[in-house]
Amino acid sequence: MTQLIGPAAIAQSAVAIFFLVAGIAKLAQPKSTSGALGVLRIPDSLRPAVTILLAATELAVGITLLLIHGRAILIVPAIMLITFTAFLARLTYREEATACGCLGDLGSANNSLGLIRNTCLLGLLALAASVPTTITPGAMLGGLQVVLLLIALTEGVHVIGRIHTLRMASRD
Repeated sequence: MTQLIGPAAIAQSAVAIFFLVAGIAKLAQPKSTSGALGVLRIPDSLRPAVTILLAATELAVGITLLLIHGRAILIVPAIMLITFTAFLARLTYREEATACGCLGDLGSANNSLGLIRNTCLLGLLALAASVPTTITPGAMLGGLQVVLLLIALTEGVHVIGRIHTLRMASRD
């Protein structure tokens, strides 16, 4: 393995950090995710346990991505992101709007932005798979910057839209 702080290492770190943020957010605010699980017809009594299991899985994947390198390790997060993206698509095109709870209350209720975010994360995984690499502290810092920018852009669009809507409503 080549040790470098390049795009592939930063990309893998970014996906890892996103999974860690998502897992922590679900544990901190499980009701956000629990509501979305109703779309899958998971009984109310099982939703807290499913939320905890999902959060624990995301945390485990995030930690694993930071500690283990190689293309094979990227398969699990890729499958998870594809599954999450399909779920977001289902939520997006439902008549009754339901927030995904992907990032607890940190995330927006706009699932279309989640689709964009997940597509970007899948692109980062593809980039991470392009070059064998080792995760270094510098790559982790770069990954943190990338994921914070991604969250700020996708969730920030929602916040700006809400501010605009509130301003327009206050003018009337």
